[in-house]
Amino acid sequence: MRFNPNLNGREDLTGLFWLLMAFLSFLPFLRPWWETGSAPVQSAASVIRKIETAHFQVEAERVPEADLFMVCIAAERARQELTAAGFPCRAEEKIPLTVFPDTESLARHFGWEKNEQAMGAYHAGELGVLAPSVWMEPEKSLPRFEREGPLLHELTHLVVDEMMEGHYNRWWTEGIAQYMEKKLHGFQMKTPAEIDRVYTLEELTRRFETLEQRQAYYQALLAVEYLTEKYSESVLTAIMQEAAARKDFDKSLSAVLGIGYNEFVQHIENSIRLDRENGV
Repeated sequence: MRFNPNLNGREDLTGLFWLLMAFLSFLPFLRPWWETGSAPVQSAASVIRKIETAHFQVEAERVPEADLFMVCIAAERARQELTAAGFPCRAEEKIPLTVFPDTESLARHFGWEKNEQAMGAYHAGELGVLAPSVWMEPEKSLPRFEREGPLLHELTHLVVDEMMEGHYNRWWTEGIAQYMEKKLHGFQMKTPAEIDRVYTLEELTRRFETLEQRQAYYQALLAVEYLTEKYSESVLTAIMQEAAARKDFDKSLSAVLGIGYNEFVQHIENSIRLDRENGV
């Protein structure tokens, strides 16, 4: 899940032009409802729009058509970027992706508290994102949505889930998702202003959702970056492949790194504390 940070977006006065150009370039990926036989469902209260792209089944209710097309284009691009980076989607069927008009409907769909302020979500093979217009006005553009929006983040969750066959914990998937955003889009969520106490890896593993979220996400990213800096980026995919085979995340991490899990935990926590003391 990507929570709703205080985004510092880049203004793009040519947003509509770039959206049009991107839409034209991605026409081969977009199969509108009149070609698929999946016409909009009319009702007195709303219009449900459905679009089928090369790899996604996109649905939206009470969302502007421009937002819907922007999401379709960004979804296909995010999938291409992850595949090129060595994180391919292996889903044999098209991925369901729902665009929501507000945070309340997104939270309700995924069974959260209605005050959950999330921009996107992933659960059991399904993606959900907040409509771009909700948080991008007035500087709405495709480049900004791709960089600051939740699609790459949530799609990374899906890839991690596929690669590890469900054998991972929350800090791992949130750390990987942020790492890919930073690597591919140069985007990083706003870091916590202060850290009174460094969370232990046990806390991040057992009760990620109950911790202060900005700090929990930040520490998850630091843990993944520690692995890539001390070992290599390839260690991430090696751990995920091992977890799928062993059906155990902790043992897989230890096997790939060649150290005990407790020793790994100590190294991670010491590294984060050192960064904090040095003001990094």
